[in-house]
Amino acid sequence: MPDNLPIHAEFWRDVLFHTYSADDTESGLAKGARYIGMQGHLWSEMIRDDLQAEYMLYPRLLALAERAWHKPAWAVPYQAGRVFDDKSGYFKAKNRQLREQDWQRFVALLGYRELPKLTRQGRFFRIPTVAANRRDDGTLNLFSEIPGFKLEALINGRWVNYHPKLDFDAVNAVRAVLADESRAGRALPLPAPVEPTVSPLEN
Repeated sequence: MPDNLPIHAEFWRDVLFHTYSADDTESGLAKGARYIGMQGHLWSEMIRDDLQAEYMLYPRLLALAERAWHKPAWAVPYQAGRVFDDKSGYFKAKNRQLREQDWQRFVALLGYRELPKLTRQGRFFRIPTVAANRRDDGTLNLFSEIPGFKLEALINGRWVNYHPKLDFDAVNAVRAVLADESRAGRALPLPAPVEPTVSPLEN
């Protein structure tokens, strides 16, 4: 909610993942103050070439455009003089539900429509790193925050298509791949299974 930044204290965390308070009673906009538009920054001191710049810009730039062009129904209008924290309660359960629905709509459009367009245009966007965990039955659960990618697992030095019956302990790494298989994202190494240790006293 770019026009109501203080309210994010209800669900954002600081750099140490602690809750915080945003006191807007003295720092609100001056009466009659207005602004137009949005901006996003790419800090380029360490950018070496155009490909790296594209990697840093996309797909985040599309999220910036989405919010600049569309004010969502779940946004809480700004009112000066409030104090926000994780218990202030201005962002209601209904707002959270609508925000989640809006996010699912956005990432579906991103993964199935917009990123394929960028692929055809030759843009070097960031492919998301996948998340992985072990299910209770020992199989691999794999997830990408953006849909539309092929998911792969590295087993014995060979990348194979992910399926839900893969043994977690047999997988060395996981990754997402473009649907046309022209490029893969960063591989996430999985921890090797821990061998049970035997105490010398048990021998």
